[in-house]
Amino acid sequence: MNSVSLWAAAFAAAALPLLVLVLRLFELRRDLVFLLLYAQVVIYMHVGPAFASAGLASDVLARYIRIEWWTFALFDVPLVVAYLCLSRRWARRGGAPVMALHPGRTLLFSAGSLLLAVGYLVSAARNGLLYRRIGHVNLAESQLQMSLIDFAFYRTFLEFGLFLILFALVLLRRAPHAAARTRRLLGATVVVATAFYLSYALLNSRLSVIIVVSSLFTVFLSTARQRVVVTPRAIVAAAAVAVVGLYMVRVVVNVRASLGDGGPMISLEAFSPLGPRRVTVSNESTAMRLNGVDLIAMIQPGMESFGAARGAAWVIPFVLSLDPIIRTDQTLTLKRLAMTNAKSYLLLRYTGLEMVDYFSCELTDLYGNFGYAGFPAAAVLLAALLALVGTTLSGSGSPTRLVVAVFILSRIVPFEQEFAGLLFTWIKLAPLVVILIWLNPLRTAPGAEPLAEPEPRPRAPVPRLAGA
Repeated sequence: MNSVSLWAAAFAAAALPLLVLVLRLFELRRDLVFLLLYAQVVIYMHVGPAFASAGLASDVLARYIRIEWWTFALFDVPLVVAYLCLSRRWARRGGAPVMALHPGRTLLFSAGSLLLAVGYLVSAARNGLLYRRIGHVNLAESQLQMSLIDFAFYRTFLEFGLFLILFALVLLRRAPHAAARTRRLLGATVVVATAFYLSYALLNSRLSVIIVVSSLFTVFLSTARQRVVVTPRAIVAAAAVAVVGLYMVRVVVNVRASLGDGGPMISLEAFSPLGPRRVTVSNESTAMRLNGVDLIAMIQPGMESFGAARGAAWVIPFVLSLDPIIRTDQTLTLKRLAMTNAKSYLLLRYTGLEMVDYFSCELTDLYGNFGYAGFPAAAVLLAALLALVGTTLSGSGSPTRLVVAVFILSRIVPFEQEFAGLLFTWIKLAPLVVILIWLNPLRTAPGAEPLAEPEPRPRAPVPRLAGA
């Protein structure tokens, strides 16, 4: 028994969407959102663990192999099959309908987005929270001591900023005939809000950088008014986006190195990909960072002895998701101890380890609560959400449905988060979504018809020889 079985599972998982592509059941504009998430599933549940498996004890390796193949059978396959069924059923024929913008509401949306972005930067700088990685000294205490207004700007932008950026891009893409001044305002909103959000991501999180760049690229293509075709120009554009994303990831690593050496948080060196401050990230640490199987393998023996948590691991994340609306002495204590997530509970219950953070993904706490039985249900739920987002961005003419779809996209994209995050973190943001639905700048253009798909170019007649 060796890591060949792990790589076989990884190959099988990666082959699923390739098979669907060969059968021409995927349509790039509609299904790019699904591919974005599924790529993370393959990385976190198959490729990362396979790289991290070198040197594992035989019993742990055996657990890795079982977990990967059960994931393939009970999560990967149901996810692909359910998504295909739902997306093809909900897909709209023809191109996306042209929509209009309400100038006053567009101005209000842009002003509110920019105010929130500026408020975040001011509150983060004033409270010393521009750098806020988990485990950083006094992170929890610093947040608890913030004024209510500072905390509102700070947390709301971190939680809601990506949604605002993506929705501003949707407004631009869905209303191509809006007034030039309105489109310039929205363009400035996208650029400025993205820059402010990156001021957080570049200092704190490689994943956030990748999520921002890939989400913008995905929404841009998914809202195309005509079918997306893979061309050399499209390949070059995708490669350019990848290069930009990798450069930004490099900046995050440089910033961490500077802070680790006692240097400044922001310097010109940090923005140089070839500067003197070089940081080598070992393959082992990178693989473990992308390893969603290891924590499952750690808690599996304890679960076999004591049974699954059956939802108990989600009690703390649910209660804390309502903070600061509901704040008690118990919630304050949990925050100060940084015991705020499901994986901390699972590690303590099944291994006796007290760990603030550990490598995980959406399936980790799902397994801890329900074992493998939770995988098919989660696959169907994710498939339904992804199908809703993909078919809405690519073809829906409903302003309300577009708001909901972009919000779901902003919550569902990072597979590294806990499943509890997908279930609960939207609750305190729901009032903001309702307000945006009420004041939605998008509206159906009177008499607008969907843009027809371009007709294929007729082939030039083949000349025939005389007498043929």
